[in-house]
Amino acid sequence: MRTAIQAVALLALCALMPARADVTESETKRHAFTGVKELDVDTVYGEIKVEGYTGGEVQVEVVKTITAENQAAMDRAKKDIKLDVTNTDGTAKFYVDGPFRGNRGNDNQGWRWNDDDRRYKVRYDFRIKVPKGVNLDLRTVNEAGISVKGTAGKFALRSVNSGIEMTDVEGSGSVRTVNGPIKATFSRNPTSDCEFHTVNGKVDIGFRPGFGADMRMKTLNGNFYTDFEVTGMPVESPEVSGGQGTKFVYKSNRFTRVRAGGGGPQMRFETLNGDVLIRKQ
Repeated sequence: MRTAIQAVALLALCALMPARADVTESETKRHAFTGVKELDVDTVYGEIKVEGYTGGEVQVEVVKTITAENQAAMDRAKKDIKLDVTNTDGTAKFYVDGPFRGNRGNDNQGWRWNDDDRRYKVRYDFRIKVPKGVNLDLRTVNEAGISVKGTAGKFALRSVNSGIEMTDVEGSGSVRTVNGPIKATFSRNPTSDCEFHTVNGKVDIGFRPGFGADMRMKTLNGNFYTDFEVTGMPVESPEVSGGQGTKFVYKSNRFTRVRAGGGGPQMRFETLNGDVLIRKQ
């Protein structure tokens, strides 16, 4: 009975307490560059969307949103977090800098506690159009993922707590995340090596008819599926390390190796918890 009465009293007290009213500000900035060969975007909170087109400019729309517990924290956020924009030697770079970089902050998630025990969050969302052949180096961490459509350059895409999606792309490169699926469809089959790696998520990749590659696939809690005719390849020898006298440590990498068509570039597909699907589209 006492516990029930205490619970009712606590609920009544909470009802009387004012709800926290966060302070929010948002602004949009636009940038345009010509002569760009590589686009480099490095952010922490926010989404990166890139679309290839036939124009000659890299066109970037950046939406910055700050959410803070009070105005003092808002002012601190404006002082702490900056977007550095450079265009040098054919590389357009957008770099979100703040206390969370390196060892200057309390965590790696874009939050900082100020002296009044208040905190804020700064989010940058990127909407970008690039000439189709521009190479892409894109990185984000939290709350939103990366999507790329209609590009033909090399790519290096990295996230942590979100998925990555590529649609009707050409080119080759690497796609890596931790918590999220990877999905990609190619409008032209890659002619160079590619890597698709996640930990918690499905790897779902679509290639065109006539696809040929030497594929290495690995999953622990999942299965492999493919629409293409494949033939088995020899199992790789275990890695050997250690070695004191006659004692050695042998480690199996547990990759399944198959060849699609007549073979071709090296394709690596890896997840821990999820299926690996290689589709014909």
